[in-house]
Amino acid sequence: MDPEERSELLLRVMEARVRGKREHTIAQELGIPLAMVRELSVEAVEQNLSKVAAGAIAQERWIAAAQLEAMIESVLPIALAEVTDDAILGAKVSEDDIGAAGSEYEARRIKATANAKRAQLWAVDRMNALVERRSKLLGLDPPTKTAATDPTGEFPAVAPPTLESVLEGLRRKMLEEQRAVPVKFTVMEVESDDGARSLLGPVAGGEEP
Repeated sequence: MDPEERSELLLRVMEARVRGKREHTIAQELGIPLAMVRELSVEAVEQNLSKVAAGAIAQERWIAAAQLEAMIESVLPIALAEVTDDAILGAKVSEDDIGAAGSEYEARRIKATANAKRAQLWAVDRMNALVERRSKLLGLDPPTKTAATDPTGEFPAVAPPTLESVLEGLRRKMLEEQRAVPVKFTVMEVESDDGARSLLGPVAGGEEP
């Protein structure tokens, strides 16, 4: 059965199930095995659930993006605000502030400017966080590459040794141990029972033969 025929059968099974027909009746009307009717019924349900889930996710993403946009719009005026005359006249100052500034107006202007700077720094920080969250939500930023770490998160992750690396380490260790064994060259003249003479050596391990 080609994909086009299967899609047509799937649609007809869905329509029959919606009208309340039983699987046996659908199988007889469409001339297909009962097992295929059940398979197509399950596939139809899965497709509908996938569409519903995808739609719900898209809707939630749209709502979240709209909320972030509204928050950005509310914070943006604070980040771009300038010191106004009303802010200067409404600034609260002390006698010490007036004495240090030289006049009450100058003291209020300095206080209002400082208040505006603090508000702007806060607003810029919030703006950055909101814009970053919106970008991640909408997939505007490329994926960030992260380095793997150990369970503590403090040190880079180390890949477990492979069987080949373990065997290679053991082989090298055995070669090093063999090279470290002292060899004592001892030359001895030995006479056999038949009177022949021969020389023996070297002797490993420093032991006499």
